[in-house]
Amino acid sequence: VDGSLDGHEYVIREPTYWERLLGLPPDMAQTRESAFVFAHEQSFSQALLYGHEWDLSFLEALLFIFVDMSLKSPFAAATITYAASALLAAARARLGSSNLALKTLIDDGSSSEARRGAAALGVL
Repeated sequence: VDGSLDGHEYVIREPTYWERLLGLPPDMAQTRESAFVFAHEQSFSQALLYGHEWDLSFLEALLFIFVDMSLKSPFAAATITYAASALLAAARARLGSSNLALKTLIDDGSSSEARRGAAALGVL
């Protein structure tokens, strides 16, 4: 497979410091070869809230404390914190699903045209 296409040279390399820091694609303006770089940032796991447990726990604790101090009701604070957490998870799931569908050319099932097309094909 290596070098099987004449005229289509490529290099596989690690991203540079600046590419990794700023999330830049490889600079290919000065060369005619394709550059493949390793993606170490695990972008799929970022869509699933992996690695954000401490941030979310801190957010929930701060929200609970703020609402409890404002309303002086731990029950109301817990209810509002739970609702905010559920809303955040639902929004992340919805936005993550539509973003994944957009980037991978897979239909997320939310458009009416897709439903009509699937119904016409007998999928739904």
